[in-house]
Amino acid sequence: MFGENHLSKIAKENISASYPALDEILKVTANPYDEVKNKDGILNLGMAVNKLNDEEILETLNKLVKIEKHDLDYGVAHGSVPLREAVSGLFNKYFAPRHDIVPDDIVVTNGCTAALDLLAATICDPGDAVLIPAPYYSQFETDLYLKPRAQAHSVHVPVDELESEDQVKYFEAKVAELKGNDGIAPKMMIVCNPHNPLGRCYPAKVIEALLRFANRHNIYVIMDEIYALSVYRTPEDVAESESASADVVHPFKSVLSFENLNEIIDPSLVVVLHGLSKDFCMNGLRMGWIVSPFNKNLVSAAKALSETYYMSSIADSLVTSFLSDTDSIDKFISTNKLRLKENYNKITGYLKQHEIPYVPAYAGVFVWVDLRKYLMEWRNKNLLPGQAQITSTDQLTFDDEFRMWADTIDKGKIYITSGQSFKSDEPGWFRLIFAIPWDTLKTGLDRLLEFISK
Repeated sequence: MFGENHLSKIAKENISASYPALDEILKVTANPYDEVKNKDGILNLGMAVNKLNDEEILETLNKLVKIEKHDLDYGVAHGSVPLREAVSGLFNKYFAPRHDIVPDDIVVTNGCTAALDLLAATICDPGDAVLIPAPYYSQFETDLYLKPRAQAHSVHVPVDELESEDQVKYFEAKVAELKGNDGIAPKMMIVCNPHNPLGRCYPAKVIEALLRFANRHNIYVIMDEIYALSVYRTPEDVAESESASADVVHPFKSVLSFENLNEIIDPSLVVVLHGLSKDFCMNGLRMGWIVSPFNKNLVSAAKALSETYYMSSIADSLVTSFLSDTDSIDKFISTNKLRLKENYNKITGYLKQHEIPYVPAYAGVFVWVDLRKYLMEWRNKNLLPGQAQITSTDQLTFDDEFRMWADTIDKGKIYITSGQSFKSDEPGWFRLIFAIPWDTLKTGLDRLLEFISK
């Protein structure tokens, strides 16, 4: 039929694109593990959700739900004034901004995916380059591309250099490469702080170095601070068994808190993202916010597009009430940090017991683990026709990683996130989520090791 193909060029490109990893992930959501109802389902240790506070969140939200007449009307597309006042209060209390954040600095959207899509459409033209230091959250690529058609470009930074100012050389090299090959000048960069998937914070000196780089090249810096309130360990918490060099804890410092920001970068180039999903364990409520105190034109442009990023009036009212109870927010943040710390200690104890290397973390809900030894063993037991056994993890490929990852989902009934999806520079690294009740988490870890070892 003619109508089936009478679509936009963008729609046709999106349909024809191949997403083999997405096909596997859809199997996870279609067959979720449940301790009572579906023990043979796929146990999810890959999706970045925090399930440690479900009961408290449900109790609080159910008390707050009271649908008023005005909730049946159209609200304000970029967030009501009371909602933006509550968000600005959150920032002023916990992010230590150099200048108070006010409601007019904020645009609320239906999630941070929508917020990044909106920012890309506001800042970038189709084909513009966006720099992202790898490893990184791979969904950034589709957020930038599906509609705005901005192109993500990985800047590969060795994991052991992600906390060093010297990493700027990799960004400079990428700028030179893009200009030399395609004549492209990057328009935007995304920095996730705290880092996903490493679960660590950038030292202030590194943030400053990245900002100075961006200023030299007139690049917008999108600071994704979605895990800002989920920093659960302090320097005093560093375990004796983890070397100081490997487990230095840097305190979270919001880009908004730099006293001399205008001496480092044109502040109008700086934008912050945050929302409900991670720090407040409400992935399904779909609400995020763009904070841009120094660029009123960007805020105005985002507001002009916000009609297509509406959250419901009920969600607006509910979140306003939730964030306005500052005593409860204080208690929740403290409790969440304690629970994250407890589960981190449990999962790292498990990893040490099984001699699995990992990058020490202290923020977010995940650990970056090294399964190269297991991947090599699995590969040698599952050879493809014509393949020979390998004797070193240096011989592993990302094809090996994908095959084991898919097999783990299909046959092992366990989902973890592969390093390939984070643009890892070597196969065999995976992200494990630990913000899950321990009994379920241990079941998943046991199931994972049993499957990839057998």
